[in-house]
Amino acid sequence: MFGTRNADRNTPLHEAAKRGNAEIITTLLHHNKCAAAKRNRFGESALLIASEHGHVEAVKLLVKTTPVYIILWPTENHQTCLHIATYEGHSEMVELILE
Repeated sequence: MFGTRNADRNTPLHEAAKRGNAEIITTLLHHNKCAAAKRNRFGESALLIASEHGHVEAVKLLVKTTPVYIILWPTENHQTCLHIATYEGHSEMVELILE
C-alpha cells in the first residue's frame, strides 16, 4: 500500500499532502519516513505539493522529515517548495521551510 503510485506517480503521501490531511500524513510518515523523499513524475515532493496548496499543518509535518536535498532540489520547472510557497503568498510556510 505505501509504495503504490497513481498515473502521475503520486504516492499516498503526495495525495494526503494535496488535501492537507495531517492525520494521514502523520500515519504514513510513522510507517515510512522515506516516503517524504519520493517525487512524482513532475519532480514534486509531498512538501512541495502541500506548500503549493497552502496546507500549513501538512508543511509543518513534512518539513521535519523531508531530506534537505529534496527541499532544495527543483522540479522539472526549476522550482523548489520555497519558490512555490513564495509565489503563492504563503509567508508562514516560507518561514517554516527556511527554519
